[in-house]
Amino acid sequence: MVKLLELRFKHKNLIETQKHLKEKNVQLRNFAGVVSHDMKMPLANIIVTIDLLKNKYKDNLDDAGFQYLNNLKQSAFKMSDYISNILMHYESDNLTQTELKEYVDVHELLENIIELIDVHDNCDINLPETNKIIHCNKVALEQIFLNLIGNSLKYNDKESIIVDLDFFESDTHYFFSVKDNGIGIEKDKQKEIFKLFTTVAEQDRKGQKGNGIGLSTVKKLINNLGGKIKVDSEKGIFTKFTFSIEK
Repeated sequence: MVKLLELRFKHKNLIETQKHLKEKNVQLRNFAGVVSHDMKMPLANIIVTIDLLKNKYKDNLDDAGFQYLNNLKQSAFKMSDYISNILMHYESDNLTQTELKEYVDVHELLENIIELIDVHDNCDINLPETNKIIHCNKVALEQIFLNLIGNSLKYNDKESIIVDLDFFESDTHYFFSVKDNGIGIEKDKQKEIFKLFTTVAEQDRKGQKGNGIGLSTVKKLINNLGGKIKVDSEKGIFTKFTFSIEK
């Protein structure tokens, strides 16, 4: 009887703790949303003001002056992207609600994502040989592919970029993969890339350093969809991400 009372007391405390943590998580998510919005508006004003300055005082600025303004604009865009990624990370739970599932054509989904990405002539993105209509959370899957394909393009040092997309399924899961011929990831760093705010690449194709949010959000989305993600890579040769989502 005493043990039962102790277990009941511990269970009650666990329920109260869980309720408290959920409330804190909602508060944190709301805080992140408000702060992100409030920070992005001034950044947008900074970007517009820089363009106005360049246009109005173009006859009075030398090359160094233009370079300073361009550096400011680039930093503002980078900060805006950083804020957007933080917001996406905290909103990822809302993206994976079961009621958001719909029927999706795999090829059509990937083609639409490729159109959204800045793909140049030196890049070939190959769709899966097999196409199928699947029932899944389209919005979450789009975010996953936007990040993974975007990384394949950004972290690539080859003159000709090649990205291979694949799809297959089991009785319980859909499986997808994104493979590129980019810079690769060292074996001892492959477990680190999914940690929030962790970056392993010194810089991307444009010489910029990542913020370490994207892959953490991708893993969170996939976990919420009942799947897993893994990476296989060889430094300087290729990187392949394979992930699953539950049917």
